[in-house]
Amino acid sequence: MSKSYRQINQDQRELGRAYRQASPDTFNAFLGLHQAAMKDGALSTKHKELIATAIAVAPAVTAASPATWPPPSRRAPAGRR
Repeated sequence: MSKSYRQINQDQRELGRAYRQASPDTFNAFLGLHQAAMKDGALSTKHKELIATAIAVAPAVTAASPATWPPPSRRAPAGRR
């Protein structure tokens, strides 16, 4: 069964807390990098988030595209298409 958004969010927060406790310097450096990257500049934060969403979704869309279905093992031989 899939988890709810709340459960996933809670799990991520717990992992973040554990990581911060185990390696605070690395965690804070990563947080600083994220904040610097997401700061308004040539692109707004909103546009950066939309780009990140598109990048995250693209592999799933590509995997399900007609060009990759059916998988090669289930395709008809070239003469039978």
